[in-house]
Amino acid sequence: MQNHHVGFRIRGFMGLSHTLSERKKRAAEALSYNALVQSCPEIARLARETAQYSSAPAQADLL
Repeated sequence: MQNHHVGFRIRGFMGLSHTLSERKKRAAEALSYNALVQSCPEIARLARETAQYSSAPAQADLL
C-alpha cells in the first residue's frame, strides 16, 4: 500500500509543477507536466507489471 501513497504524492507534485508553470507563463513546461499527469495511470500500470515479472533485486537489497 505504501507505493500507492508514493504515486499520489508524485502525481500531486506533477500537478503542482503544472500549475506553477502556468502561473509563470511557461507554456511548454506546463504542457509537459500536464502530459505526465495524464499518463500517470499508464505509468503506474507498467510499473506494477514490471515489478511483478522482474527478477532483479529490489533497490533496498542493493544498498
